[in-house]
Order: sequence, then C-alpha cells, then structure tokens
Amino acid sequence: MNCNSCKAEWTPPNGVSISECPFCGKPLFEMQNADKSAEPHEILRIIIQQYGISILNEIRLKGMLSDLMPHVEKKYQRVFKQALEDKVGSKLLDLEHENNSIRIIKINSIKDIFKNTNAFDQTADYVVDCFLYALGWIELVNKDQYKHAKVNNLIIINHQIDFAFIDGVLHKAETEALFSSAQSLGFSENEIADMINEKIKKFKFKPFPEPDKSLKNQKEKLCASDWYSDSAYNLIKENPSNPVANKNYIETFENINLEMVFVKGGTFTMGSPDNEADRGNNEIQHQVSVSDFSIGKYEVTQKQWTAIIGTNQSRFIGDDLPVENVGWNKVQEFIQKLNQKTGKKYRLPTEAEWEFAARGGNLSQQYKFAGSNDINAVAWYNGNSGSITHTVATKAANELGIYDMSGNVWEWCNDWYGQYSSGSQTNPQGPSSGTYRVIRGGGWINDPQCCLVSYRYNSHPDVGYFHLGFRLALVP
Repeated sequence: MNCNSCKAEWTPPNGVSISECPFCGKPLFEMQNADKSAEPHEILRIIIQQYGISILNEIRLKGMLSDLMPHVEKKYQRVFKQALEDKVGSKLLDLEHENNSIRIIKINSIKDIFKNTNAFDQTADYVVDCFLYALGWIELVNKDQYKHAKVNNLIIINHQIDFAFIDGVLHKAETEALFSSAQSLGFSENEIADMINEKIKKFKFKPFPEPDKSLKNQKEKLCASDWYSDSAYNLIKENPSNPVANKNYIETFENINLEMVFVKGGTFTMGSPDNEADRGNNEIQHQVSVSDFSIGKYEVTQKQWTAIIGTNQSRFIGDDLPVENVGWNKVQEFIQKLNQKTGKKYRLPTEAEWEFAARGGNLSQQYKFAGSNDINAVAWYNGNSGSITHTVATKAANELGIYDMSGNVWEWCNDWYGQYSSGSQTNPQGPSSGTYRVIRGGGWINDPQCCLVSYRYNSHPDVGYFHLGFRLALVP
C-alpha cells in the first residue's frame, strides 16, 4: 500500500491497523469523513467513495474497518472479518459488468456459500448486503429485516425437532442432523442444544448408553447417545438389541451411510386445486391413502452411487452432490446391486408416496414447496442456484426432516406417467405401461413452478439429464 502524503510504499502485516502511515504519521483515511457511530454499510460506502471500488481488493480495508467499527456489535465485527478473509468484496466486484439478472443469481450464490461454509446466521446476509449498498447496487439496508427470517426458521426447526421425538426415540444420527439443519438456518450450536434439551426435559427422555461424563460440549453429550421415552428406555435397557421405535435408520454399506426416514401412512389430497397459481392441467385433485414406508432423507449422492456402480457420469462432480445424469433404467441397476449387498428391497418411491412425503406426511403444514412457502428457504432453483447443483441438505428440511424434495435435482418416481384418476385410491402404482416415467420436485435449472409439491413432469427412462437424480424408498 502507499501513503498519499509522503509517497511511502510498504506491505502491512495481516490484521494490523493501518489508519496512519508508519513513516510520516499522516492519516491514511480521513476519519472526519466517517461518523464513528455510523452503521457498517454507511462506513463502507464512505470508504469506497474516497478510495474507489478497488479498495475492496486491498488489505488495508481490514484495518480501516477495524478502526471505524469499535462501536459495532462483536458478532458483526466477527462476520465482517470473515467476509474480508473470504474475499467477499472481491467476489462481488468481479460481478460489476454482469447483466442484472445474472448478477442477482451469482450474488445469491455468494451469500449462500459464505453463510453455509461458516455456519453463520442472517448476520451474513446483512454483511454481504452492506457491501452491495456500499457499491451502490442496493438502496437500503435495515438490520431489523434480517431478524424476521430467523423467526420463520425457528418454526421450521421446531417442526423438525418435534418430528425427531415423535416416535419415542431420538437417534444419534437424528441429533446430528438437527444440529446441521439448525446451523444452516442460522442458529448457533448452543441455541440448538438448548432447544433439544428443552424437549428432552419436557418428554422425560433418557440416554442409552449413558454419555461419558467427561464430555463438556453440549453437542457432543447429546450426540453421544440415543435418547428414549420411558417405555422405550425400559425395553432397550432390558434388551439392547431390541429395535424398538427404530424406524428411522441408517443403512451402512462400503463404509457409506444411507439415511432413511420413516413415513407413517395416511390419507391426503393429491394434486392441486383449480385456482392454484401455476398449477398444471394434469394435477386433478383426488384422495389417496398410502401405507407406512421409508424414504431417503437425502437425494442419492455421487459418493453413494459410485460405491455401488463404480463410475460417475454426473455433470457436476462432488461426493456430497446429488448424482444426476442417470436414466430410470440405470437407476434400476443401482437398486438391484444395492439390494444384493443389503438384503433389503429398496426401490424408487411411487408418485403418491413421493408427494405424501414431500407435503410432510401426517405433519403437513400445507406448504406449496417441500417444507415452506418460501422457496429460498428449502430449494435450489434457477433464482438462487448459480446454475449448478448443491451439496444435499444445505437448505432446510420439510416437516418430516427430509431435504431437497423441492429443487436441486428432479427425482425419478417408480410410476409410468399417466393421467390421475378422479376417484379415491389406496397405494396407487400408476399405469401398467407407458412411454415415460414420472419425475418430481424440480431442479436447479427450473422456475419455482416446477418445485411445487404438486407439480408433475415426465422423462424417458433411457435418458439421463444433468438436472435429474433420485432418492430411494423402502416398505418396512
């Protein structure tokens, strides 16, 4: 960096304040131009106005913000510091010449990656928006607007916690998933631990086996044991091999875990009402009853696919990304080999099972998308995906604790595609023959309409696409 007064040039150490020149002592930033009680977005705009947008690429910005934000809450200071280390400002600056629609998509992607990578809450959205305000790309930043999102997310995570306790057992894997989900929704580790402990106390759950008393961390304590209701605890203590209430389970093969969620059977209205916006003409409402079944908590990942098939033809490569570019018939090969390894009878979900699970089963809140009426809370679609697939379970789960049933990738169903019956049905299997198979859920490439829980589409079973994957089902 350099001093405009004495013309000295030097490279300051990381994290060192550089509000004054170390050679001549003159201020490097005109502090009088910035009110030291100003909000962060106002401070950033003043800095850019004086030094130009290239300051976002300079190391001295870190020292300037440190000097000008002593009054700012510590959590905001911490997130700003991380934003500078992650070069958020530089990444935004790279979008300067993009057209507005592309810029919006990429900004949302930067926000999601920054927030999810660091397990931040809505503070991360605020900090990124401070940069956008300073660049003149948005006109207003109000801290209060970021608080409301957390209220909605609290409702979502409470639904997930209630479902985890509903069958009398809170398994280790479920507890770990709750922590992961809550942190992706902006809650701290301590906040989710307090919520889980509150439910444990309310329902009088007991751990088995007893957690190691040397564990101090609340998350480690909670995840060290399965937690049981009184009746379930007595059974499991008498016979630890008793699979009591063990309906949510993890299948392990080739050192890979496959998590399945138990869905209690029930009756629901399949399809959409005539007055629903964006409905298709193939969504005739009718009553459907389904029996108990289990469904994958996540879309099948590339790591799981490769462990069974040995090769990976996906367009977007990553162990925890959903496998895609696989046709229905190729999926049958995967299922056949998986069943040989596990001795079980996995299959694709029927279209009725898929929609029942996506709607939240018997815990349904009648959301438009799988888990929310806010698509951005639960789905990767063309408005936020950045034109790529994303790691499974980085959006919120639905009422049953199932992830990505709206968006990320379309999902194959077992049925041939055909028109709905207008009459009531029990465990419908679809037409006996056809040309195309049903696909559901929409993907990263699609508009919100395709991600509605009632939206239907189809594809040829021999053909795979880079926006089409699947999840598994199993009848107990």
